[in-house]
Amino acid sequence: MKDELASIAGQPRIIPLFSNVSGPGNNAQYTITGFAGIRILDVKLTGKMSSKRVIVQPARVQLYGGIPASDDTPTSYFIYSPVWLVR
Repeated sequence: MKDELASIAGQPRIIPLFSNVSGPGNNAQYTITGFAGIRILDVKLTGKMSSKRVIVQPARVQLYGGIPASDDTPTSYFIYSPVWLVR
């Protein structure tokens, strides 16, 4: 996981935001409440547990053809779809 995260450092990505998790490890189930655009700044997943970290910052992400939610509650942050003409 460390190498994959380090390889996309500095690139904008979309991540899910969740409010609840149940179950362990690969069988965990998440309650996804929204999505956010982020950029990975630093990854350190080796050494003592207290020194491990993944540092991210909010970042604008363009998603071509993204469809927003139909209600007024925001479910995504920093994610934009450019205007385009459809015939």
